[in-house]
Amino acid sequence: MIYSVKNGEYMKTWRQISTQNAIRRFNFPFPIMGAGYYTNQPDVWQKNQVRCFNYVEIGIRISALEDHAVDIIRGKRYETKFPHAIIKPYGEYYKYDVECGREALLLDYPLNCVERFEKIGFDMTPRIWKMKMTHKISSLIHFFTEFMDTPLKPGDLESLDIAAFQLLEEILFQEVKLDTDASLNKTKIQEIADYFQLHFMDDISLDDILRRHGFSHRSFYRHWNTVFDIKPIQYINNLKLERAQKFLLETDLPVADLAEMFKFNDTTYFISMFKRRFGQTPHQFRLNALRMYP
Repeated sequence: MIYSVKNGEYMKTWRQISTQNAIRRFNFPFPIMGAGYYTNQPDVWQKNQVRCFNYVEIGIRISALEDHAVDIIRGKRYETKFPHAIIKPYGEYYKYDVECGREALLLDYPLNCVERFEKIGFDMTPRIWKMKMTHKISSLIHFFTEFMDTPLKPGDLESLDIAAFQLLEEILFQEVKLDTDASLNKTKIQEIADYFQLHFMDDISLDDILRRHGFSHRSFYRHWNTVFDIKPIQYINNLKLERAQKFLLETDLPVADLAEMFKFNDTTYFISMFKRRFGQTPHQFRLNALRMYP
């Protein structure tokens, strides 16, 4: 057990499981070298930590007083909110900042486990990903803390090997599921955009559309913003303006009639939106088009 000193008081900051002198009764293919659990207090750690691991360290960063963690992996800077998981670079230097207290569980594996993990589909590429603290993950972490700083009895190490594998399976599955969910939501957003393109002249009921696609208003706008850089109403208005532009070229309809046809509040608003979109008023656009194509 390691302690730090602050204001004259000793604070527990690190607890660990050591596999030294522990005997395995059977050869599990993914044996852990050890595990650590820390709940650092503020100011215990320094910034700009640089380390090089000769083993694979997987971190489950549960919570912190800071808003996000800062890591630099292979030259790329990551700022990741808690909770999240990390497979730290191994065999190369890795830099990170710790500005205040954190709670985290670390699992260490020998390098020869990497190929075994890859063979069963576990991607061990160094990286960071967001995760959710499910009941199962919390229970497995608690299981590990029960063995911290105590001598291991026969059979304990095998139980820890299996628990570590289950924990790794859970957090990797979350990464895959989050990627799949993001892809599915992107598809749904594109389907809604396609619907707008077909029905922008109709009275669109957003509530009905979101209900059919399983979105709340809040989740819809959040996912929409990951695909498009304009709001849905702007997207629909742009479709109307592009169609109005075509009518200006192909018909003699007055601007006021077009504003009413495309359901803008009034002619002035329609002219303002058109100019913002195309850089000229509808009247100017029509005149310029006639000069170019008399």
